Amino acid sequence: MKSVAPRHLLVAVRATGISVDILNIHGPHSGHSWEIISQFWDSSTAVADRYVDDKVDLIVCADVNGRIGSVTSDAVGNHHPDSQCRIGRLFHDFMIKFKLFAPSTFSHIHCGDSHTLQRHDQMYWGDFIAVPLTWSSHDASSHICLDPVMIHNVRDHFPLVLETVIRKSHGPVLAVRRKALISRSATLDENAVAKFRANLSGIAKKNMERPRS
Repeated sequence: MKSVAPRHLLVAVRATGISVDILNIHGPHSGHSWEIISQFWDSSTAVADRYVDDKVDLIVCADVNGRIGSVTSDAVGNHHPDSQCRIGRLFHDFMIKFKLFAPSTFSHIHCGDSHTLQRHDQMYWGDFIAVPLTWSSHDASSHICLDPVMIHNVRDHFPLVLETVIRKSHGPVLAVRRKALISRSATLDENAVAKFRANLSGIAKKNMERPRS
């Protein structure tokens, strides 16, 4: 562990064939003051500048609490875009600074359902995995995990999974999964699992019927 705070955790992973620093961040939502929001992103930038090893790759697992997609770049594609908000712009700028990209925003990488955040039966992007731009040439795929094993107490986030093959000598396949709060006992309750599946079906149907802007 290289750095820890209430809204970030930075760890170093060193193994045969792979050396990465992984930064997990939880950004403040729009209900906070802009001062708090901008301070968080300034702090996250400072942490990455100070602690991330220049000789290893950086992976960022982020609950951004912001939206991206309408403004594209090498970092952000236009796959199922949301209108980029001010918080999304800060995350976008963060990725550009550290030469990262969000694979799930590119249609040739992401498969299936796109949105990770549920609010009042509406689905949005909210969680992202960002990896080095140098990985863009590697084989990769991402998807949203809807497995009942991921049931947790507050059903508002759905884990984003990225799988990529790192082309390095003797390099392993690296799978990055955004950590979820898991209630194992809930997966043993048949009624809870049935209700969860019904909720997902209802949300998916409403999302399909909702016209895209």
